[in-house]
Amino acid sequence: MDEFFQTGVTYTNNFAVTGASDGGSFRLSYTNHDQTGVYENSSLKRNTISFSGSQQVSDRLRADISANYVQSQGQGRPLTRYGESVMSQFTQWGQRQARMDRLRNYINPDGTQRTWNRNSADDPTPHYWDNPFWERYMNVQNDQRDRMFGTATLNYKINDTWSLMGRALTDFYIDRRQERIAVGGVRESSYSEYTRQLQETNLDAYLNFQDDLSDALSVKGFIGVNKRMNSYRQLGAYTLGGLNTAGLYNVTK
Repeated sequence: MDEFFQTGVTYTNNFAVTGASDGGSFRLSYTNHDQTGVYENSSLKRNTISFSGSQQVSDRLRADISANYVQSQGQGRPLTRYGESVMSQFTQWGQRQARMDRLRNYINPDGTQRTWNRNSADDPTPHYWDNPFWERYMNVQNDQRDRMFGTATLNYKINDTWSLMGRALTDFYIDRRQERIAVGGVRESSYSEYTRQLQETNLDAYLNFQDDLSDALSVKGFIGVNKRMNSYRQLGAYTLGGLNTAGLYNVTK
Protein backbone atom coordinates (compact mmCIF):
# COMPACT_ATOMS: atom_id res chain seq x y z
CA MET A 1 0.00 0.00 0.00
CA ASP A 2 2.88 2.39 0.64
CA GLU A 3 3.46 2.63 -3.12
CA PHE A 4 0.20 4.59 -3.37
CA PHE A 5 1.40 7.39 -1.09
CA GLN A 6 3.98 10.08 -1.58
CA THR A 7 5.97 12.17 0.86
CA GLY A 8 4.10 15.33 1.80
CA VAL A 9 6.19 18.51 1.68
CA THR A 10 5.33 21.91 3.14
CA TYR A 11 7.06 25.22 2.36
CA THR A 12 6.34 28.36 4.37
CA ASN A 13 7.93 31.70 3.51
CA ASN A 14 7.37 35.00 5.30
CA PHE A 15 8.40 38.58 4.57
CA ALA A 16 7.70 41.42 7.00
CA VAL A 17 8.35 45.15 7.26
CA THR A 18 8.09 46.97 10.58
CA GLY A 19 8.47 50.56 11.64
CA ALA A 20 8.05 52.71 14.73
CA SER A 21 8.23 56.28 15.90
CA ASP A 22 7.61 58.10 19.16
CA GLY A 23 3.87 58.16 18.51
CA GLY A 24 3.14 54.90 16.72
CA SER A 25 4.21 51.68 15.04
CA PHE A 26 3.20 49.39 12.19
CA ARG A 27 3.88 45.91 10.81
CA LEU A 28 3.17 44.64 7.27
CA SER A 29 3.75 40.98 6.47
CA TYR A 30 3.22 38.46 3.67
CA THR A 31 3.22 34.69 4.21
CA ASN A 32 3.15 32.02 1.53
CA HIS A 33 2.21 28.44 2.42
CA ASP A 34 2.63 25.68 -0.18
CA GLN A 35 1.81 22.12 0.82
CA THR A 36 1.81 18.88 -1.17
CA GLY A 37 -0.28 16.11 0.35
CA VAL A 38 0.53 12.44 0.89
CA TYR A 39 -2.03 11.63 -1.85
CA GLU A 40 -1.12 12.29 -5.47
CA ASN A 41 -2.85 15.29 -7.05
CA SER A 42 -3.47 16.91 -3.66
CA SER A 43 -2.23 20.32 -2.58
CA LEU A 44 -2.98 23.30 -0.40
CA LYS A 45 -1.78 26.81 -1.18
CA ARG A 46 -2.33 29.80 1.10
CA ASN A 47 -1.33 33.46 0.80
CA THR A 48 -1.72 35.79 3.77
CA ILE A 49 -1.28 39.57 3.91
CA SER A 50 -1.47 41.19 7.35
CA PHE A 51 -1.22 44.77 8.54
CA SER A 52 -1.33 46.16 12.07
CA GLY A 53 -0.66 49.64 13.33
CA SER A 54 -1.16 51.99 16.23
CA GLN A 55 -0.92 55.75 16.58
CA GLN A 56 -1.10 58.10 19.51
CA VAL A 57 -3.19 60.78 17.85
CA SER A 58 -3.10 63.10 20.84
CA ASP A 59 -2.39 63.00 24.55
CA ARG A 60 -5.84 61.52 25.12
CA LEU A 61 -6.67 59.67 21.87
CA ARG A 62 -5.09 56.45 20.60
CA ALA A 63 -6.00 54.56 17.41
CA ASP A 64 -5.28 50.89 16.60
CA ILE A 65 -6.04 48.98 13.42
CA SER A 66 -5.42 45.49 12.07
CA ALA A 67 -6.40 44.01 8.70
CA ASN A 68 -5.84 40.57 7.23
CA TYR A 69 -6.46 38.96 3.85
CA VAL A 70 -6.14 35.20 3.42
CA GLN A 71 -6.61 33.23 0.21
CA SER A 72 -6.59 29.43 0.41
CA GLN A 73 -6.73 27.06 -2.55
CA GLY A 74 -7.15 23.32 -2.09
CA GLN A 75 -7.13 20.51 -4.60
CA GLY A 76 -7.85 16.83 -4.13
CA ARG A 77 -8.67 16.91 -0.44
CA PRO A 78 -9.11 13.32 0.85
CA LEU A 79 -12.69 12.08 1.04
CA THR A 80 -13.77 10.21 4.16
CA ARG A 81 -17.25 8.81 3.49
CA TYR A 82 -17.76 5.08 2.97
CA GLY A 83 -17.71 4.26 -0.71
CA GLU A 84 -15.57 7.31 -1.53
CA SER A 85 -12.45 6.97 0.61
CA VAL A 86 -9.46 5.17 -0.88
CA MET A 87 -8.46 4.26 2.67
CA SER A 88 -11.63 2.19 2.98
CA GLN A 89 -10.64 0.41 -0.22
CA PHE A 90 -7.19 -0.44 1.12
CA THR A 91 -8.30 -1.66 4.51
CA GLN A 92 -11.56 -3.45 3.66
CA TRP A 93 -11.74 -4.44 0.01
CA GLY A 94 -8.25 -3.85 -1.36
CA GLN A 95 -6.16 -6.67 -2.80
CA ARG A 96 -2.71 -6.85 -1.23
CA GLN A 97 -1.25 -8.48 -4.32
CA ALA A 98 -2.34 -5.59 -6.59
CA ARG A 99 0.69 -3.58 -7.70
CA MET A 100 0.27 0.17 -7.47
CA ASP A 101 2.65 0.84 -10.35
CA ARG A 102 0.30 -1.13 -12.63
CA LEU A 103 -2.83 0.54 -11.23
CA ARG A 104 -1.26 3.95 -11.92
CA ASN A 105 -2.12 3.40 -15.62
CA TYR A 106 -5.80 3.90 -14.79
CA ILE A 107 -7.27 4.70 -18.25
CA ASN A 108 -7.72 2.31 -21.16
CA PRO A 109 -7.03 3.50 -24.73
CA ASP A 110 -10.78 4.03 -25.28
CA GLY A 111 -11.03 6.29 -22.18
CA THR A 112 -12.71 3.76 -19.90
CA GLN A 113 -11.40 2.93 -16.46
CA ARG A 114 -8.76 0.25 -16.05
CA THR A 115 -9.50 -1.51 -12.79
CA TRP A 116 -8.30 -4.46 -10.72
CA ASN A 117 -11.83 -5.61 -9.82
CA ARG A 118 -13.83 -6.00 -13.04
CA ASN A 119 -17.43 -7.07 -12.82
CA SER A 120 -16.77 -10.17 -14.97
CA ALA A 121 -14.50 -11.55 -17.66
CA ASP A 122 -16.57 -9.89 -20.39
CA ASP A 123 -17.50 -6.79 -18.36
CA PRO A 124 -14.42 -4.60 -17.60
CA THR A 125 -16.32 -1.98 -15.59
CA PRO A 126 -15.28 -1.66 -11.92
CA HIS A 127 -17.12 -3.61 -9.25
CA TYR A 128 -17.69 -1.89 -5.86
CA TRP A 129 -14.55 0.28 -5.98
CA ASP A 130 -12.79 2.50 -8.50
CA ASN A 131 -9.12 2.31 -9.31
CA PRO A 132 -7.55 4.51 -6.58
CA PHE A 133 -5.68 6.59 -9.17
CA TRP A 134 -8.90 7.08 -11.14
CA GLU A 135 -10.32 8.37 -7.88
CA ARG A 136 -7.40 10.77 -7.40
CA TYR A 137 -7.27 12.18 -10.94
CA MET A 138 -10.82 11.88 -12.31
CA ASN A 139 -12.98 12.53 -9.23
CA VAL A 140 -11.24 15.77 -8.27
CA GLN A 141 -12.38 18.38 -5.76
CA ASN A 142 -11.26 22.01 -5.85
CA ASP A 143 -11.98 24.77 -3.36
CA GLN A 144 -10.97 28.37 -2.79
CA ARG A 145 -11.65 30.63 0.16
CA ASP A 146 -11.03 34.38 0.20
CA ARG A 147 -11.25 35.80 3.71
CA MET A 148 -10.86 39.31 5.11
CA PHE A 149 -11.00 40.18 8.81
CA GLY A 150 -9.85 43.05 10.93
CA THR A 151 -10.38 45.43 13.82
CA ALA A 152 -10.37 49.20 14.26
CA THR A 153 -10.25 50.65 17.79
CA LEU A 154 -10.30 54.16 19.27
CA ASN A 155 -9.44 54.77 22.92
CA TYR A 156 -10.12 58.19 24.46
CA LYS A 157 -8.86 58.99 27.94
CA ILE A 158 -11.36 61.33 29.58
CA ASN A 159 -9.34 61.67 32.79
CA ASP A 160 -7.26 59.49 35.10
CA THR A 161 -10.37 57.54 36.12
CA TRP A 162 -12.63 57.34 33.04
CA SER A 163 -11.94 56.30 29.45
CA LEU A 164 -14.07 55.59 26.40
CA MET A 165 -13.43 52.90 23.80
CA GLY A 166 -15.11 52.36 20.41
CA ARG A 167 -14.35 49.28 18.33
CA ALA A 168 -15.46 47.76 15.03
CA LEU A 169 -14.67 44.16 14.06
CA THR A 170 -15.58 42.35 10.86
CA ASP A 171 -14.94 38.88 9.42
CA PHE A 172 -15.94 38.15 5.82
CA TYR A 173 -15.25 35.24 3.51
CA ILE A 174 -16.35 33.72 0.20
CA ASP A 175 -15.95 29.96 -0.14
CA ARG A 176 -16.16 28.29 -3.58
CA ARG A 177 -16.23 24.52 -4.09
CA GLN A 178 -16.26 22.28 -7.15
CA GLU A 179 -16.76 18.53 -7.05
CA ARG A 180 -16.65 16.03 -9.91
CA ILE A 181 -17.59 12.37 -10.26
CA ALA A 182 -16.37 11.12 -13.64
CA VAL A 183 -18.35 8.98 -16.07
CA GLY A 184 -17.20 5.36 -15.97
CA GLY A 185 -16.84 4.85 -12.22
CA VAL A 186 -18.91 2.93 -9.71
CA ARG A 187 -20.74 6.07 -8.61
CA GLU A 188 -23.25 8.00 -10.65
CA SER A 189 -21.48 10.78 -12.52
CA SER A 190 -22.12 14.32 -11.32
CA TYR A 191 -20.72 17.84 -11.16
CA SER A 192 -21.48 20.49 -8.56
CA GLU A 193 -20.48 24.03 -7.67
CA TYR A 194 -21.26 25.80 -4.41
CA THR A 195 -20.50 29.33 -3.27
CA ARG A 196 -20.91 30.31 0.37
CA GLN A 197 -20.61 33.87 1.62
CA LEU A 198 -20.58 34.75 5.31
CA GLN A 199 -19.99 37.98 7.18
CA GLU A 200 -20.11 38.90 10.85
CA THR A 201 -19.67 42.48 12.05
CA ASN A 202 -19.51 43.64 15.66
CA LEU A 203 -19.73 47.24 16.89
CA ASP A 204 -18.67 47.83 20.51
CA ALA A 205 -18.67 50.85 22.80
CA TYR A 206 -17.33 50.76 26.37
CA LEU A 207 -17.13 53.30 29.16
CA ASN A 208 -14.31 52.13 31.45
CA PHE A 209 -13.68 53.05 35.08
CA GLN A 210 -10.49 52.51 37.06
CA ASP A 211 -9.51 54.02 40.38
CA ASP A 212 -6.96 53.19 43.06
CA LEU A 213 -8.70 53.51 46.41
CA SER A 214 -5.45 52.79 48.24
CA ASP A 215 -2.05 51.24 47.66
CA ALA A 216 -3.60 47.80 48.22
CA LEU A 217 -7.09 48.22 46.72
CA SER A 218 -8.27 49.25 43.27
CA VAL A 219 -11.63 49.20 41.51
CA LYS A 220 -12.22 48.48 37.81
CA GLY A 221 -15.46 48.34 35.89
CA PHE A 222 -17.11 49.11 32.57
CA ILE A 223 -20.47 49.70 30.95
CA GLY A 224 -20.78 48.66 27.32
CA VAL A 225 -23.02 47.97 24.39
CA ASN A 226 -22.57 45.61 21.45
CA LYS A 227 -24.33 45.25 18.13
CA ARG A 228 -23.71 42.11 16.09
CA MET A 229 -24.77 41.67 12.45
CA ASN A 230 -24.60 38.33 10.64
CA SER A 231 -25.34 37.43 7.05
CA TYR A 232 -25.05 34.11 5.23
CA ARG A 233 -25.64 33.34 1.58
CA GLN A 234 -25.29 30.08 -0.31
CA LEU A 235 -25.66 29.46 -4.02
CA GLY A 236 -25.34 25.96 -5.43
CA ALA A 237 -25.96 24.03 -8.63
CA TYR A 238 -25.32 20.45 -9.61
CA THR A 239 -25.99 17.87 -12.29
CA LEU A 240 -26.87 14.30 -11.31
CA GLY A 241 -28.24 11.59 -13.54
CA GLY A 242 -29.43 14.08 -16.13
CA LEU A 243 -31.10 16.28 -13.51
CA ASN A 244 -29.96 19.90 -13.21
CA THR A 245 -30.81 21.84 -10.06
CA ALA A 246 -29.87 25.15 -8.49
CA GLY A 247 -30.66 26.80 -5.18
CA LEU A 248 -30.14 30.06 -3.31
CA TYR A 249 -30.20 30.40 0.46
CA ASN A 250 -29.97 33.66 2.44
CA VAL A 251 -29.90 34.40 6.16
CA THR A 252 -29.42 37.88 7.61
CA LYS A 253 -29.80 38.99 11.22
